[in-house]
Amino acid sequence: MDQAPFVIEIFNRSQKSIVMVKKCAEEFFQIYKRMHNTSKFEEFMDVFVKVIKSVLKQDRLSTNTNRTINFVVLVFKKIILYENEIEEKRLQQVVQDDLNGTNDSNETEIMEENEEDASEIEHHTTIVNDQYVSPISWVDLFIKNYLVTFLKAKDVNVRHNAVMLIKKTLEIFDDIDKIHTRL
Repeated sequence: MDQAPFVIEIFNRSQKSIVMVKKCAEEFFQIYKRMHNTSKFEEFMDVFVKVIKSVLKQDRLSTNTNRTINFVVLVFKKIILYENEIEEKRLQQVVQDDLNGTNDSNETEIMEENEEDASEIEHHTTIVNDQYVSPISWVDLFIKNYLVTFLKAKDVNVRHNAVMLIKKTLEIFDDIDKIHTRL
């Protein structure tokens, strides 16, 4: 995992100050964007998840832990906005293809690949074309697959830090929703 030392170093720098939280979040996000849609992306995100898990074990009263959680939340916000931007472009293309009468089967293949992630949605019972259903976001999956399970942890630090990360992440979802409803 050649990404691990670099990711850990960014996390460590994010603890130094509020200014560093923002600077490191932007730095991390630029790396995320470069890695997105590459063969190394999954490995990169695995390292990210492992480092987040280690942060959740830290002292819940520590300023450094709080700053690192704030860093993660800022990264989540940037990831959500980026995924929304990509999805908006995809949906615009789907609409354009529908208007032109040219449905691209590649879009259907993408949705079929993401059906596992969005298994809660019953595609066969909806009146909406599957191409208009957006895949679940990486942040949503992280909350579902990791953070929710950490709420049952015996370690009070893990539980508290997981709650704080969920709470702050849900707040950014609210902020993003407010931005999109104004548009």
